[in-house]
Formats: sequence, C-alpha cells, structure tokens
Amino acid sequence: MSVLRQDPLEAKPHTAVYRMHKYFARRPWNVFSSLVGQYSSEGDIVLDPFFGGGATIVEAMKLRRKTVGVDVNPIAVYVTSMECAPANLAELNSSFNDLRARVENELQSLYRTRCSKCGAEGVADWVEWDEKTKRALLMKLDCLHCGSVEKKADERDQMLAEVIEGDFDGESKGRGCGFLRRKFPGGTRRVRCWQGISSPSTSSLREEIYWLSPHCAIRF
Repeated sequence: MSVLRQDPLEAKPHTAVYRMHKYFARRPWNVFSSLVGQYSSEGDIVLDPFFGGGATIVEAMKLRRKTVGVDVNPIAVYVTSMECAPANLAELNSSFNDLRARVENELQSLYRTRCSKCGAEGVADWVEWDEKTKRALLMKLDCLHCGSVEKKADERDQMLAEVIEGDFDGESKGRGCGFLRRKFPGGTRRVRCWQGISSPSTSSLREEIYWLSPHCAIRF
C-alpha cells in the first residue's frame, strides 16, 4: 500500500478507454487510480457497488486488483464490459478503418453545422436535444478557425434535425441497424440483480459473491 499523499490531486482529462462512450458523470480516472493505490494492495478485492462509467473497475484492474462491479443500469454494464474486454489492436484498427471508410462521410453529414463565430462549416460532436419538442437546443463543434465553439442550434440545424427524425426508425430498420436493447433488472428499491466484472477470477471469489447474493449474475 502506498504512502498517503498530502498534496491535492488534480483531475486529468479522460484517456482513450473512457472516451469510447460519453457516459454521464464519468469520474476522473487518475483520482480513482490514486484512491485504489493508497487504500488497497495488489491482489486485494475492490468492490464498486455503483460502477457507472467504470473508472474504479478499469483502474483497479490496471493496478492488478481483483475487481467486482455492481450496477443495475444495462448501459453501464455494457460500456464497462467493453472497456475491460481484451482486444487484438491490429484487428481492431483494421476493422475500424474499414468501417470509417464506409460510413464516415454519411455520418458526418448528419451533424453538419456552421460556426456561430466565423460561419465556417464544421461537424458537431455534442448536441443537447429536447425530446419533448424534438428540437436541438445547444451544439458544440471544433471549428478549424475558432477552436471549440458552443452555440445555440439555428434554423438550419433544426431543418437537418427534422429530416433525420422524419423516419428514423424506418430508415434504421431498412439498413439493418438498431440499438442495443436490454431489460432493466426487476425489483423495487433493493438491487435484485448484480452484474459485474472481475479480473483475475478465482473460484473462491466467485463462491463468496454468490453467497452474498443468490440472484447475482457476475461475469468474470
């Protein structure tokens, strides 16, 4: 276990593994890495009962802790599972480049907007959407001339949104596309279904977790 640090720890920007999905309220990875390093030792079990975006799980695994994650949100489970999944980087890069070549231009055309400062064309990388009125409210883009710009959605943006929303489900079905769909676990205020991740796995840890909750579904 490391020596307790006395100086304040400043949050660092998210690394690549945390940028694969914009999970809400993602915690600073370096802060959680420091906490795990200070309050546990290699081989210890680290439990995060609400792992969310997976910072605790990923950082604990990097520090060679046995990790258990719990969350009732299927999106959190899926995102964190993908963050922890082993990958062949050569195959991943090859598949990504192939996918990018096929869909990049079309996808970017769905997010085209104009910089509110200089009027240059750009691609929005963040949109605040009002589902009730089906309108875009705010947008953020990286302008080649002005850098990062946040703007109110203008009429041109609204017209594009209307085209996209017009027959979204039908268009997606026609292309064989869809969203990941998983049911939320049943129950009231008590968590009745556990979903988690652990590495390295051990039979004793598996038995201990199942003893804690006979309804759990732990993935190691």
